[in-house]
Amino acid sequence: MADRVLCWGSGSPPCWKAMVVLEEKNLPYESKMLSFSDGGHKSPEVVAINPRGQFPAFKDGDAIVNESNGIMEYLDAVYPEPALMPADKVAKAKAYQRFHESSVLHDKMAVCYVATEEIPKWEAYLAESEYIGGSEMSLADVCLGTTLLFLQRQGATYDEYPNMKAYVKKLEERPSFKKSWPPHWKESDGPGYITGHI
Repeated sequence: MADRVLCWGSGSPPCWKAMVVLEEKNLPYESKMLSFSDGGHKSPEVVAINPRGQFPAFKDGDAIVNESNGIMEYLDAVYPEPALMPADKVAKAKAYQRFHESSVLHDKMAVCYVATEEIPKWEAYLAESEYIGGSEMSLADVCLGTTLLFLQRQGATYDEYPNMKAYVKKLEERPSFKKSWPPHWKESDGPGYITGHI
């Protein structure tokens, strides 16, 4: 188990994405939660794995992958069961499209913190299928789900978006999300920065 190590910070959607995939795959790993405020991301241990001094920092034996989407794709490729991308060509294309498209929502969230123009697009996607990429859980759901749950912690209710509200609730109940839930989120409510119609 010590050969697979994830250094992460609580509440970070990129860290959470890696954790959810590790849990979905039922892969044992050494979980090292470090503090952003204490400079854990700049510690020698993290910098040895990720020279940028950023979370997540992940190594699997001699393999090192540090970008969260890269970690997710690496884990799905190297540990193919259970698959987190559909086998069907058309379904796989849609899942990959949504996987990469979810970065738009995350980037807009980071820039303006509220991505109200993006939310209706995702509501429409969720009207098409049970999961964002089709009928089964995929990497796209991990990307989108961690972002939507982060927004929810900031005060988003999704009251005007019934498909999204049901989707977020479903992800909250998944064992992989429950097991990897950011610890400090269990201890306190979010800051509620978002107001309005999300």
